[in-house]
Amino acid sequence: MTIRKVNPQLPPQDVCQVSFNWLIEYANDWFRKNVPDHGSIWFADECSYLLKDKFPDANQSVEIILTGSFLLRIFEMKYWNFNKVRLWTFSSKVRDFFIHYVGIEEKYIGLIGRSISKNNIASANFQDPVINLVYAGRLSPAKNITTLLKLTHQLQDHGLNVTLDIYGDYNLLPNEAFGRYTPIPIRQLIDELIYSRKWTTVPKFHGTVPQGQWIQHEYKNPVFISLSTSMYEDFGTACHIAAQAGWPSILSHWGGHHDAPFSTQIPFHYIAQPFEPEFIQSLKIRQLATGLISGSFIYNDGNSKMNNEIISYTDFSFLFEKISKFSSRYYPEFLLCLRDKMDSFADTKKGAALFQKYINIFRGESPSTAIIINDLKMAKEIDIQDINTPFDVIYLRNLLNPYLQSELSNYKRLLLFDLESEFEIIKNLVGRSVSLEHLNHKVAK
Repeated sequence: MTIRKVNPQLPPQDVCQVSFNWLIEYANDWFRKNVPDHGSIWFADECSYLLKDKFPDANQSVEIILTGSFLLRIFEMKYWNFNKVRLWTFSSKVRDFFIHYVGIEEKYIGLIGRSISKNNIASANFQDPVINLVYAGRLSPAKNITTLLKLTHQLQDHGLNVTLDIYGDYNLLPNEAFGRYTPIPIRQLIDELIYSRKWTTVPKFHGTVPQGQWIQHEYKNPVFISLSTSMYEDFGTACHIAAQAGWPSILSHWGGHHDAPFSTQIPFHYIAQPFEPEFIQSLKIRQLATGLISGSFIYNDGNSKMNNEIISYTDFSFLFEKISKFSSRYYPEFLLCLRDKMDSFADTKKGAALFQKYINIFRGESPSTAIIINDLKMAKEIDIQDINTPFDVIYLRNLLNPYLQSELSNYKRLLLFDLESEFEIIKNLVGRSVSLEHLNHKVAK
């Protein structure tokens, strides 16, 4: 076998490169129309700039666009060499994070708006004779593909004519904000789901297709769907393409999806995570299916106005001071992020506190009920009565973290699952204002 040197002018493809290329073109067009006197546009996540000698000159005014990996970019900003900068993001949630947790003033971080040529796209109606759900994107644990499959099966069990078409390739990108977990190939999880259940119509996997080609397929009643809770979900190119084609969307109310017009917004606490116990996933999926059928979720009709106010340049030294103060709170643990171990950082006390703040911003409103479980010690097969109220899941081990302990008081009702011996300890943590109850269950036969 011969080892050959690659062409140095051909940068390696990022797993998000197709989306990057689309966003770069979109951003350039948006700045041309809305900020005609802009400076050099730099996508901080786009590594190919460094290989193509397109890094902005330090003496120029620079428009720094922060995308999915913005948290990593925060920790590396001390190495940037700029004078005057403005920060920009595609997501109001990312902007909120910088304002409320990093301490950047609103006037220094702008929001790149969304423009949809279509108008008055109706929401998905599960009373229609047929619903063609379509997903396009990466098939990774962070995108909750297994949840999407389980939801489709649940809807079919309700007697609905629901189909699912999936476009994209498999990868193992984890949801690093939730810490480390045992890696299982996503393809294996998907295959087990497909072959272990009886389907009215089996979901179809089409593999990777060119950007936007999936939209050209003929469907009777297409609805784009993505239940992603990826920490890098700052825009959602596929749902934007779907809206441009006149499709409604069903999206996680999470990160960049929050700003997507013509979308039914699914609250975070209705979305089952692949690492959660199966009985928790089943509860959430039943609640999600019921909510979709009844049409009880909020629909973003596209009438909300994005903040397109022109922002001010700032000296990078001023920005550096804010960033350094933020970073110092998480030193030295955040060094794990720079060593490509962000999931390990999320399992430290400081990392868990930071990511809980991140999750609170990205998801918005939380429910008033939480279930506390010890998922490290429970039966594999559990049958539990339905809980009609939406809920968060809290893991007993996380209550060792003082910040997460303080979060308990935000709930009105806590359901303890197999935690009789821990009852008094948890009661002392939350005080009298929170209702504590035991959750009954039985081992499934």
